[in-house]
Amino acid sequence: MTIAALVLAAGGSRRLGQPKQLLPIGGEPLVRRIAERASAACDATCVVIGAGADEVTRALAGLAVSTVHAPEWREGMAASLRLGVAWAS
Repeated sequence: MTIAALVLAAGGSRRLGQPKQLLPIGGEPLVRRIAERASAACDATCVVIGAGADEVTRALAGLAVSTVHAPEWREGMAASLRLGVAWAS
């Protein structure tokens, strides 16, 4: 059995006013911190990106994770989840 992690990091963080995925936690972007831990614990990890895709991709540089771009990220989390589930299937 393969264990896969899906990191939903496509949102626009409207209320916060800056990309939540890139907030520094422990000296590194939140999305990188989560992706590192997920990939250490799982066989495969996919990060679904959307808003700020270029910056999020740079934050993930060098990690053994896949990325999937969610062009419909403004539709909400369900759009990201659909893409992630399709990736895992």
